[in-house]
Amino acid sequence: MVKSNHLLCLFRCDTIKFLKLFSTKSILFQTEEAKSTLSG
Repeated sequence: MVKSNHLLCLFRCDTIKFLKLFSTKSILFQTEEAKSTLSG
């Protein structure tokens, strides 16, 4: 029981890290898109 709980915690931490990374990347991508739209 404790082991599965630990795995779930690890999974959650990884998911949160991934989501943070993903959202940061998408924000950067949107910024680049906006720049190219403005300059283009």
